[in-house]
This record gives sequence, C-alpha cells and structure tokens, in this order.
Amino acid sequence: MFSVTARPTILFVAPYPPPYSGPESSAKMFLESDITNYFDIVFFNTNFRKSNTEKGKANLGAVFIFFKFTLGLILRLIQNNPKIVYHYVTATSLGWLFKDIWLIAISKLFGKKVVLHMRAGHFNSNFERANFLERFVIARFARICDLGLAQSISLEPQFKHLLPSHKVSHVHNMIDCRKYSRTEPLSTNQVVFFMGHLTQAKGYTDILKAMPSVIEKFPKVKFVFAGTKLEKERNVFNNYVNGAPILFENTREIESEIVRSHPNNYCYLGVVDERKKIQQLLSSSIFVLPSYSEGFSMSVLEAMAVGLPIVTTPVGALQDIITNEDSGLLVSPGNIEQLTRSLIRLLSDRELREEIGERNMESVKKFYSMDKVAIEYKAIFEKVLDHE
Repeated sequence: MFSVTARPTILFVAPYPPPYSGPESSAKMFLESDITNYFDIVFFNTNFRKSNTEKGKANLGAVFIFFKFTLGLILRLIQNNPKIVYHYVTATSLGWLFKDIWLIAISKLFGKKVVLHMRAGHFNSNFERANFLERFVIARFARICDLGLAQSISLEPQFKHLLPSHKVSHVHNMIDCRKYSRTEPLSTNQVVFFMGHLTQAKGYTDILKAMPSVIEKFPKVKFVFAGTKLEKERNVFNNYVNGAPILFENTREIESEIVRSHPNNYCYLGVVDERKKIQQLLSSSIFVLPSYSEGFSMSVLEAMAVGLPIVTTPVGALQDIITNEDSGLLVSPGNIEQLTRSLIRLLSDRELREEIGERNMESVKKFYSMDKVAIEYKAIFEKVLDHE
C-alpha cells in the first residue's frame, strides 16, 4: 500500500489546448478536476504542433519533436519522481513507434507504473494493417504496462492485441457541468451544429449530402460547422459498424456545390476557442456527428451537457452513452436517408428536442460530471499503486 500521509505523484502526459480537439479538451478537464485533491499531478504538455493539419505528419519537424518529447520526459521523471506515468496513447502505428513505445521504455527504465489511455476507436484496424515487425514491437512494449484504459466498455477490445483482459479497464470522459450548462430554454432557432474535423470519416460529407432535402423542408435551417478542414484522411478508413471501407469522395467539390446553391444555409466558423464553442452550442437546436469511427466524442458530451438532442452513429463509446430515441437518434454510418429523416424529425418536433435535451443534461450530471469521474480515476490509480 502507498502511504496515506503523502500524496503520490502522477506524471500526466497529454496534449493541451489549443486547439480544442477531443484529447486536448479531455486533458484540460482532467487537470481542472478534483483528481488534484488526491494526487500531485505533474503535467507534460505534448501538443508541440498547434494546428490539427500538422499533426501526424512524418517530416523533419517530427524528428525535432521526438527529441523534445524524449528529453522532456526524462527531465520530468528525474525532477518529479512520479509513482505513475499516465499517458494518452495514439491510434496509429507511426505514433506508437515514434512516441508511445519510447515513453513506455523510458518510464519502465525509471521503475515507474505506466497507465495508457486509448483515445480513439480505430486502433485495432490500424494495428492489423501494420507489418509484422511493427505489430511485434508495439505489442512487446505494451505488455510491460500496468494498465490500459479505454473510454468506455465497448472500446476495451482496442487493447486485445496489447494487454491481457485483467490489465484493461475503462473510464469515461468528464465535463465541467458548471461551465457547460443551460439556464435558458432550448433555442427555437433552426440551427444544426457540427463540431470536429471536417472530413468524410467524421460524417461531414454525409451532412452535406443530407442538407438539400432538409433545406427543402426547412428553408431557414442553418447548418453550422466548426473545426479543421483536413484535405486528406489520415487515420480512419473503414465503417466501424460493418467494417466496410469508406468510399472516399471529393468532399471539397460537394461542399462547393452546397455553398453555391444554399449560401444562406451553410456557415463555417473555422477552429473555435472554448468561449465561442459554448456560445454556439447554446444557440443551436440540434447537434449532429455522423462519424464512421469515434472514441468518446467530447463534442457530443459537451452538446449533451447544454441540453441538445444528438444525431449520431453507434460507433465507439457513442453506442454506450447514446440510447436511440432517449438521448438522441442513432443512424448507420453513411446512411444519408436515415440521417436526413432524423434531422427532419427533430426539426419538426420541438417537444421531442426539449425532452431529449432535458434527459441529456440529467444524464451528464449523473454519470459524467468532473466530481464523479475524478472519484473513478482515484480508484483506478489507487488500484495500480496497490500492486507494488
């Protein structure tokens, strides 16, 4: 058992905003939570590239980042002597080979407990596409870790190639219910909001295709998009419900046609900060994210917290947190007809939007508040420390 008279130190290795992508937002919530009342948290910010368009690229800058990361890790291990190294791992073989395995190896050389947190739902697919040597190296290093955390129970199989089941658990994302809340009634504006990478894998192209039919029914509806426009998909290549490959199209051509034909119904905000994000959530009436793959979407959780009904897909943790007809409407990835019907149904029924929104606010307070999830983290870290 660890001493009850001194708080154990945890080295938390993760990216911090900006930008406000899922892992960055989660890291910020973690650092602002009550977990700091139970442990001394030393934070190592790995967000060396401030633009989402630059992340994941193998270039000369990546070499510099590798050495900066490695030296920064060693320095913090020496200076702070943590009991646990808690790390957000990547979902790509490249990320594992040039960052994650080195964190594991160095932390273990210093005699530290290592807790890995998988932040995506497509690692298995990327792992299985890797060559034999890459798979061997990744699995070999992963096996010496003390615990693998998924973002929900349905995502625990992401570790099936890496860790035995007794070394795998899950903890949900958390949210600040004081900041993400609603005091006024749900907006009556016909505003459909999407937030995330504007890529086909996130369902952006599918929303564009659904827009004309929705606009025909609701000429004043506005589709508002926030996030980074990536020109090329880097991580997600399959529909993670049926395993079929995504048939990639020219999203920019489809987008240009929508903007040309429906200029008053399309609005792109770019990458937004937290203040602007909350403002837009509160002025929207529906949140939509028809992804082909997800971990535990922070944008969905944020939308639920402010009382928005959700239209999304049963991928990753979304199948655990969204119940069809209760907390939102679930559609199959790539099914434009289902997506269109669901959007029209919610836009047509204000009472249904309000009922779902109220349930979502209560659900977030009950299961995903910072206070509750911090206690879950406390139990997880204490269990790791108990196994000396």
